[in-house]
Amino acid sequence: MPMPDLTLPALRSAVAALASAKLPELVEEMRQAFDRAGQDGSTAPIRMLYRRWAIFVAIERDPARAARLPGAAIAC
Repeated sequence: MPMPDLTLPALRSAVAALASAKLPELVEEMRQAFDRAGQDGSTAPIRMLYRRWAIFVAIERDPARAARLPGAAIAC
């Protein structure tokens, strides 16, 4: 799987394909990030959401890499 674009639809699709059990976590973090962004008047929470899940996808799309780092991807 190629690295997806850093958009919510692309990341959601990649997470669904690579680790569908993580999809509810992504959706909840997305809701929280948008809430914080609205409260703070800043896009930083949304940018951090993209970064965190892009790292997760980058690790999970390489099974050998994912095997070396169990659970580490989403702890960023």
